Amino acid sequence: MKRLFVGAAAAAVTITPVLAADIPARPPVPKAPVVAAPAYSWSGCYLAAGGGYGMWNQVSTSLAIPPFGSLTVESPPITSSGRGWFGTVGGGCDYQVGDRWVVGALADYDLSALKGDFLNTFEGQFGREKLRSSWAAGGRIGWLATPAILAYVSGGYTQARFSAVDVFIAAY
Repeated sequence: MKRLFVGAAAAAVTITPVLAADIPARPPVPKAPVVAAPAYSWSGCYLAAGGGYGMWNQVSTSLAIPPFGSLTVESPPITSSGRGWFGTVGGGCDYQVGDRWVVGALADYDLSALKGDFLNTFEGQFGREKLRSSWAAGGRIGWLATPAILAYVSGGYTQARFSAVDVFIAAY
């Protein structure tokens, strides 16, 4: 019995290392790649579109010059205004210079239906006018306060086109 026990123990000791060698090794666990924070760049071009509701005010005065004499009469200031909807399209390009500066150019065009009444009580005139379109073109220069925040100033030229004022004279 002792022989059987000693033989079984010897067999177990010799078999165990053989069985452990046959177990495949664990594959290495892949590490997640390191993702860097996105690098901000303000260089590029863009297109824009939008719409909204607009208002305008206009102050005017009239100067009456009689046919004979040098006496002129100036009317008090007259304010007329208009309101309505508009749509806009535009675009521009910016270029980042170094780490902190951005320069760019921009332009837009507005189609509008802003209408208003014109009333000159001094001369008994009234009418209607409409802002038909307006456009702007210009440039900007900016400084990056942080990589994601741009503080800038812009300047340029703008022009608005009104329809002719249809003036009617009130009969007294």
